[in-house]
Amino acid sequence: MRRANAARSLWEALRVWRLQEARRQELPPYVVFHDSTLIEVARRRPVSLTALADIPGIGRSKLERYGEAVINLVAETAAGHSGAE
Repeated sequence: MRRANAARSLWEALRVWRLQEARRQELPPYVVFHDSTLIEVARRRPVSLTALADIPGIGRSKLERYGEAVINLVAETAAGHSGAE
């Protein structure tokens, strides 16, 4: 259950970040990342750009453009869930 809660929290944080990023660039959110990609990020919780690059929907361009932000968000969300049940 704890893992599911952490994945859910990360999924929600990723969606908020994606919406902010899309608005900043004046793009639809799905152009930044599709839901299926964010779901996979939340499920796998990559801690490196190499691990993030293994997720379908994240090519070189998106990795260069958004990779650091996504990895940082994964780390921040994980830190917020450490020790919490």
